[in-house]
Amino acid sequence: VVETLATANAVNSLSNKNVRYFINDCNYYISLFFNTRTLDLSARKALIGLCNLNTAVEAQIGSYYTRPLRPISVRFEEYPANVTQPYYSESAFTVYNMGTGEKIRSANLYYCGEESDLAYTVINSYKEILNQKGITLNVVLADELMLASAIASGKADMWVEAVYDGSTCDKFDYYNSSGRKNKTGISSPEIDSLTSAVRAAAGYYNKAHMTAQLMELVMEQAVECPIYQQQKMTVYNTETVNQAMLS
Repeated sequence: VVETLATANAVNSLSNKNVRYFINDCNYYISLFFNTRTLDLSARKALIGLCNLNTAVEAQIGSYYTRPLRPISVRFEEYPANVTQPYYSESAFTVYNMGTGEKIRSANLYYCGEESDLAYTVINSYKEILNQKGITLNVVLADELMLASAIASGKADMWVEAVYDGSTCDKFDYYNSSGRKNKTGISSPEIDSLTSAVRAAAGYYNKAHMTAQLMELVMEQAVECPIYQQQKMTVYNTETVNQAMLS
């Protein structure tokens, strides 16, 4: 039995007649975060509106991913499955560009990873999109300490990182103003109240309803834009393994 990330190339390479596989979503998604200390709300909305990177992802791995349309893993039952469209589209950038006031012309995006990563390739596609709109995106490879320092000092306007599933759909740590993973600086009494309520909620339906409300509030603040959630494939040989044993 072998477990690996699913890609079109990996699946197409399985030619042995006794080899079978099944696909599951990974327990993390890759997301673009925004620093509220350096980018105002209208700029953040505009930048998210340009962050439809499905084509860039598919060019690398085929269809073996999901794009969460709200900042929560699609593995959770509380994921709002009735949502079928991104919260922002390119029209958000158009509206921003038509407005008065100084426009963003450059931004710094930090990434803790390698140039060979899928995420880095997708970031460069985003860089090209922004360049076409007259925005220079400076991509900086960093480690976690560099990223933390850059966020605090205002050098990092954006960053891309993985968001791993917890034991529940609770996003208190990311969106509550006192959350230990709140790097974006988001601070909203309404979101603080709702993140606390979700954490304390009893029963699936109450939690699902409040989580859906929370997702809309977070998207309105434009601090996070999920890019993709990869899938993994479990490969096994039918001569030696019974799939029922893997369920």
